[in-house]
Amino acid sequence: MTAITHRRPAASRHGSLEALTAWLLSAVAVAMIWLVLIGPCLAVAGIALTDWVFGMPSLSFVGLANFADLFGDRVFWVSLRNTVLYVALLVPLSVGLGLGAA
Repeated sequence: MTAITHRRPAASRHGSLEALTAWLLSAVAVAMIWLVLIGPCLAVAGIALTDWVFGMPSLSFVGLANFADLFGDRVFWVSLRNTVLYVALLVPLSVGLGLGAA
């Protein structure tokens, strides 16, 4: 009886090196996405639940009280309406003019 040895073909080793390279390159992109997009969004969401003021050394958790104040503010609703109106008019106009020029 002969001993059976399991050796990986050279092509298989090359494929695993290629897969490892792909994962490493993807990891850099994922880390950059976290650093530039997701991390700051999570930080802002956390800060929105506190009473932190820029430059002050301390903060305390206030929960959704900031949002209750926001929704009760008349200026917020006027600003929101103006922003929605601005986007509803300007985005289609800009896209239309851009496509027309192209």
